[in-house]
Amino acid sequence: MRIALVGPGRAGTALAMALDRAGHHVVAIAARRTSHAAESAARFGADISLVGAMVQLVTNSIKIGEYRPNDSDDEIDIRVRYPES
Repeated sequence: MRIALVGPGRAGTALAMALDRAGHHVVAIAARRTSHAAESAARFGADISLVGAMVQLVTNSIKIGEYRPNDSDDEIDIRVRYPES
């Protein structure tokens, strides 16, 4: 599965790391600060220039759940989008 990470804070990064370890690919990252996006992109070998594709992923996806790490007050949506092939 290809993952687009929007908001690479503690919760988003923890989820991305777990998905990466499970064999999925973090392909795009967007953050408010370019430096934070670049740092996270380097961690996963992702591309910070794929924001358009990431927005499409978020807007045309199905929410399947929520995730909150034990050490965080932030909660993120877990969304899935299948290719249109």
